[in-house]
Amino acid sequence: MPDKNGGIVSTRGFGDMIGLYLALKLVKERPDIFTKKEQAQIIARIKEVYPWALAGSDNENRALLSAAYGLNILREPAMNFTLAEKNNYKKQLANKIKIGLQTIDRQGIYRENGNKTYSLHYQLVSAMTLAWLGENLPNKDYTNLAKKMLAYVHNRYPAGQLDWRGSKRPTGLGLQTVLLRALGEKYLGNKNWLNYWEI
Repeated sequence: MPDKNGGIVSTRGFGDMIGLYLALKLVKERPDIFTKKEQAQIIARIKEVYPWALAGSDNENRALLSAAYGLNILREPAMNFTLAEKNNYKKQLANKIKIGLQTIDRQGIYRENGNKTYSLHYQLVSAMTLAWLGENLPNKDYTNLAKKMLAYVHNRYPAGQLDWRGSKRPTGLGLQTVLLRALGEKYLGNKNWLNYWEI
């Protein structure tokens, strides 16, 4: 899409990055449903769209998700990226993480819309994404911040008292939020983490 200055702006984003990752995973795990030619076409299309998804203007938790899924794609040998491409994409992934980190304050609380609005769901999404990034880059700062974010949820919501009230969006508790909470407890080393799912 053209911008005001006549340049090209990406209209892709984190949703496309997730889709590219899932397409790649499908090719890898179910090669029986594609011919060799189709597999090559899918890989080529992922390689073509990847830089546009990476250049998308994701912010907040979406930037962190884009970085995590993008890192998985970047590390896939079948993508056959050149060294120059890898180095360029690594810088862009690092920038995505920096953008996502802007919504997390020093106390490890995720706040959207200019660091004003708390969201329990996206606190958990961001924390677990940072936990994954911290382990896979590796980066202890991301790991420590993820633990701080998860400890905040642990302390604020005792087992059986998870509540969306006081959180801007989404309203209500979905199973994804409950699952992320339970996995967060496991990540913190809580031996009773499964109770947080069952309750």
